Amino acid sequence: MKILYTSIRFLLALIFFYSGMIKLFDLNSFAEIIGAYGLISESLNELTALFISLLEILGSILLAFDSLAGVWLILIMLLSFIIVLSYGVYFGLDLDCGCFGSETKVSGSFHHMKESILRDSIFILGVIYLFYYRIKNNFNGGENVSI
Repeated sequence: MKILYTSIRFLLALIFFYSGMIKLFDLNSFAEIIGAYGLISESLNELTALFISLLEILGSILLAFDSLAGVWLILIMLLSFIIVLSYGVYFGLDLDCGCFGSETKVSGSFHHMKESILRDSIFILGVIYLFYYRIKNNFNGGENVSI
């Protein structure tokens, strides 16, 4: 079970690090995608793009170092992403999810949002396993923090 725990932890860390870095190196495109959702003021798009990118990188690093804070951060981000994607699906927005940079900026991406919700839900199952393993093994990664 330790191998599964470590594998899931590092896989999620790699995915979030990769996603954060791609967005960080193309902030303008990511900010454009954020703006297309229409959820925040246009003046905050670039700052939000930077914040999300850095948060993903931070979460991945914390997760790689087996920090409980990293598990919580990844969970909160995944839930947030699902909420935003669900908003897009509900309102029929035809946008790229923005998950891994700007795959396709606008148009023809509606079905990708649904796929992204499914993918993020599967990632949440992985995060739930990380919590389960920690609880079952009374493990907190060397931190004096309880779940």
